[in-house]
Amino acid sequence: MKRLILVLAVIVLVLAGILPWWLGVALVPLAVVPARPRGATPAVSAPVVRVGERREPWFPPDPRPDADGRMFGVPGGGLASATGVFGAERVDAGVEGETRLARLVASRLPSGPLVFLSLKTPGMGDVDVDCAVLDGHVLWLLDAKMWTFEPGCAWTRYGASGEGVMLLRRVDAEGRASGDVVAERRLSRSMIMARDAYRRLFPGLDVRARTLLTPTDRGVAGVAADALTPQGSRLETAYSWLDMFERLGHAAPDMRAARRLMGLLNG
Repeated sequence: MKRLILVLAVIVLVLAGILPWWLGVALVPLAVVPARPRGATPAVSAPVVRVGERREPWFPPDPRPDADGRMFGVPGGGLASATGVFGAERVDAGVEGETRLARLVASRLPSGPLVFLSLKTPGMGDVDVDCAVLDGHVLWLLDAKMWTFEPGCAWTRYGASGEGVMLLRRVDAEGRASGDVVAERRLSRSMIMARDAYRRLFPGLDVRARTLLTPTDRGVAGVAADALTPQGSRLETAYSWLDMFERLGHAAPDMRAARRLMGLLNG
């Protein structure tokens, strides 16, 4: 009722010549739109699933015939001395995740790019890079995460509290990750730190970072469209990244950069 009175008052003032017509046009929408209660926040809809899940048991794929000669290092090499910090169970899971990512990359590696497994990040202490792919003047830094898989669920930021927190939520009939929370994990700043450090180390390269879900024994979970940290580290599956990478044009690797990367291998 109050809004109707305000609208009528504006109209009367315009007709009486007290208010210019353009000011009346500007004031009417303000009178019609309800004011948001103090302290209220706009509703945020649950994000749709961007990358679908894959339900399949893990079987190590065979590498492409020429892949072994273009892959250097040992998966999980940087975790060998971390048992006392993280515990044997977490280290074993980390090594397995890196190994599965390496097997997937080897099975679908296009001609040209070189792959480096388990790299140090100079000046960053225990921040390692699980896998680096050098393609021409583009350097991809890949972080492997063997996070929980549950059918009908996707990893999302929706409803998460805290920087980098990701929730595994059930997906509704409309493809939105808005259901019950099944698991919770946190993305650290390590990949952003590594990306920035490698950009300083290799100023001539286009350095890009991704965090990839590697398959569990039952499959790999889906990922919602909002699975992105404030620092720009995107979460996706190893399969979706490989699908994208295969569609790119590939170039002969920068061999000067390749030699420097060889010197950063763990072990």
